[in-house]
Amino acid sequence: MYKRKIIAVMAAAVMSCSVIGAENLGAFAEEMSPAAEAAAEGAYEYALLEDGTAEITKYTASGEGIVSIPSEIGGKKVTVIGSRAFSSADITEVIIPDTVTVLGDHAFFFCRKLVRVDIPDSVTTIGNSCFWGDDELLSADLPDSVTHMDGLVFARCAKLRTIRLPSGLEEIPGYTFENCTSLEKVQIPDTVKKIGGLAFCGCTSLRSLDIPAQAVPADNSVGVYADFKPDGTYTLEKIDGFTMYVYKESPAEKYAVDNGIAYNYAESAPVTLKGDISGDGDINVTDLSALAAHVKSIRALSSTALEAADVNSDGEVDVTDLTKLAAHVKGIKPL
Repeated sequence: MYKRKIIAVMAAAVMSCSVIGAENLGAFAEEMSPAAEAAAEGAYEYALLEDGTAEITKYTASGEGIVSIPSEIGGKKVTVIGSRAFSSADITEVIIPDTVTVLGDHAFFFCRKLVRVDIPDSVTTIGNSCFWGDDELLSADLPDSVTHMDGLVFARCAKLRTIRLPSGLEEIPGYTFENCTSLEKVQIPDTVKKIGGLAFCGCTSLRSLDIPAQAVPADNSVGVYADFKPDGTYTLEKIDGFTMYVYKESPAEKYAVDNGIAYNYAESAPVTLKGDISGDGDINVTDLSALAAHVKSIRALSSTALEAADVNSDGEVDVTDLTKLAAHVKGIKPL
C-alpha cells in the first residue's frame, strides 16, 4: 500500500553525534501516502486510509502563526499526521486534535520557528525525527498514551529545556535528544528498559540524570558529547559536571563504571523542596523574585532551581507556578 524512497537531504546537517551509527538515520526513508491522488481542503492535502479515516499529507499554507489542525477533513476523522506533512513550515504553535493517534516520520521536521506543540492524549506513536531541528521549541509534554517513539524525535532542538516523558514508556530510542544543548531536566519513567545509543549525546546543559534500576544504557547514550576537530574527525568526550544517579549493581552502574562517568546511588539523590528556588531551606520572597525574573526572561534559573520552581509538577516553569508560589509566600494558600 505504501511506497518508500530514500531521501538524501540535509546529510551534512545531521553530523555531530549522529555521524556515529548512521544506520539509525534510516528515518530519512520517507513513507509516502497511499498511491491514490491526494485530495485537498483549505490549507491541507490529505488521503483516505483503509479504515475510512484521513491522513494529512501536506500543509500548504505559508507564513508564521498558530495552526489548529482540524479533527475532520473531507468529512473524515483525521487520525494521522503524515510523513513530512509540516516539514519546514513557518509555524510558531501547533494544536493537534484528539482524534490523532500517529505523528508520522518527520511530521514537524525542521520547523525552525515552532515554539509550542500541544500533543493530545490520543497519540500513541511518534515517528522518527518528528520534531528534529525545531530550534525554538522550549518544552514538550508527551502524554501517557504514547507507547512508542522512534529515534531522533527531538534531536537538534537547540532550545528545548524540559521534557515530560510518558509514564509507561519502555524505550528511549537512539539519538532521541541528540545535541539538545539546552536540555536541563528529564525524568526517565521507571518503566524504561532501554536507552538507545547516543540518546542524550551532546546534552551539555544536563547536569544529572536518574536511571531506573532495570534500564540498560547503550554505548555512548548518556554523559558524552562529540568533540569535532578541524579535519572533520571527532572524539567522544565526557560532559564536565554531569552525574548519573543509579541503583547498586544495575546496568546503569556498570555503564558509568565502564565509561568513567561520575555517578552516585539513587538513594543519595538530592531531594528538592518545591518552591525553595534559592536552596536555603526556606520558601520566601527571595524565591518569588527569582521565579519572577525567570518567567519574565530577565534571568534564567539553573537546572536545580528549575526543579524547585516547577511547583505544580507539570514539567514547565511558567506564570502558573509564579501565581502558586506568590499565594504561598503571602500566606493565602500553602503549596
